[in-house]
Amino acid sequence: MKCIDINCDMGELSGKDELLMPLISSCSIACGGHVGNKQSIRETIRLAKSYDKKIGAHPSYPDKLNFGRKSMALSLKDFQNEIKRQLEDFFEIAIHENVDIEHIKPHGALYHDLYRDKNLGFIFLEAVEYFSSDLTIFCEPHSQLNQIASENEFSIKTEGFADRKYTDEGRLLSRKEKDALIIDKESIEKQVLEIVLEQKVTSATNKQIPICVETICIHSDTPNALQSAQIINYVLQQNGIRIQ
Repeated sequence: MKCIDINCDMGELSGKDELLMPLISSCSIACGGHVGNKQSIRETIRLAKSYDKKIGAHPSYPDKLNFGRKSMALSLKDFQNEIKRQLEDFFEIAIHENVDIEHIKPHGALYHDLYRDKNLGFIFLEAVEYFSSDLTIFCEPHSQLNQIASENEFSIKTEGFADRKYTDEGRLLSRKEKDALIIDKESIEKQVLEIVLEQKVTSATNKQIPICVETICIHSDTPNALQSAQIINYVLQQNGIRIQ
C-alpha cells in the first residue's frame, strides 16, 4: 500500500489543533519565534503525545508582528543564537514531557530563505545539530537546505503543500498573489492526488511541474484547514493511500 506523511503546523493559537490532530501523522509545533510561548509548546506537545503523532519543532525568524512571514536581516551569529534559543525551549519541554522529537521544519520567510541561501542553511543546520544530528529536516525539493542537509548526512523529508498554489518554477506562489491559497474541495483533491500518485503539480498557470515529496503540509491557520484535512483524509483513503 502506498503511504504519505501528512504534516500540519501547530501551536499557532488557531484554536483548531485538537480537531486537526486526529487527521494528520506529523505536527510541527511553533517554538515562540513567530507565535506561541512555552505554555503553548507544552500544551501542543501533550496533545500530540495523546494522539501518538510524530512531533517536530517549527522555528522561525523572531517576528510575531508579521507571523514570521517577512525576511529579517539578522547577522549570522544573531540568527543562529535565535534558532538555538527557540530549540532550547522546545527540547527542554519535550524532555520534561518524555517525548521524542522527530523533525525540524523552518517556518514562513525562513523556510523560503533557506531555499536559496546556502550560508544561512549551514548556520541553521549547525544550530539544529547542537541539539541532535538524528533529526529529519523538512524542506522544499531542490532547495539549498535540502542539498546541504543531504551532504551533512541529515535525514530529509521533501515537502509539498495541499493548500498552496505553485509557480511555473515549482516554488510556492507568494501569499501576496491573488488566490495563492487553495480553499475549494475539488482543487485540494486534485492537487493532493497529483502530488502523491503522479509526482507532479499543476501550477497557477496550468503548467505541469514534476514534484517528488515524502510529506504534505496543511497550514492550521488557514480558514478552511479542518475541511482541507478532512478532504485529504477522505480522498487518500478512497485511493488506497495510507497516512503515516
